[in-house]
Amino acid sequence: MPENILVAAIDTDIGKTYLIEQITKKFVNINVIKPIISGFNLEDKNNDLYKIIKNLNIEYNINNINKICPWRSSIAASPHIAFKDQINYDKLVEFCNNNIKQSKKDCKNLLIESAGGIMSPINNDKTFINLANDLNIKIILLTSNFLGSLSQTLCAISALKQYKIKIHKIIVNNLPKGSSSMMSDDNFIKYITNYCKIKPIKIINYLKNPLDL
Repeated sequence: MPENILVAAIDTDIGKTYLIEQITKKFVNINVIKPIISGFNLEDKNNDLYKIIKNLNIEYNINNINKICPWRSSIAASPHIAFKDQINYDKLVEFCNNNIKQSKKDCKNLLIESAGGIMSPINNDKTFINLANDLNIKIILLTSNFLGSLSQTLCAISALKQYKIKIHKIIVNNLPKGSSSMMSDDNFIKYITNYCKIKPIKIINYLKNPLDL
């Protein structure tokens, strides 16, 4: 049975697109959408959409970009700021649901990449946790072991529990981000496991454990 999963993170620049790249390199039965992107430059071949489209083995053109990401802004900011609170949430849900239906018809798994963290505002009323709840889909939560990230991770897990959203996997991207943590990766993982009863997977070991997709 195909899975529909929202790939979210505790913060921005944690590695969501990198994770999706690894999944699409490993498997062929994957559809990907990233409905919202900020800081977008069409000519930049290092942008997230270029990486996603390249790994889906389709042409990088405006038609395919529109299919994957209809909401794009050149302003590098939270969506509610980048789009000046102009994202129609109902249309966003409709776009995602249409892709869920199409992926089911194609017998493919669908990965939906969030913009920023799980609580990033989409507009002045909704965040990505609302989107996951309204789509009734599972979450892959991406985190990393840097100073302050354990608190952010536990807050994200608590929020997901409050909404009764199922966490499919927790991925620890051990690439460094900013200031380092005094906690070892093993202890970081142990604490999260004890807190939410889900053992995180280190992204470095990802290809040995393909997330059951």
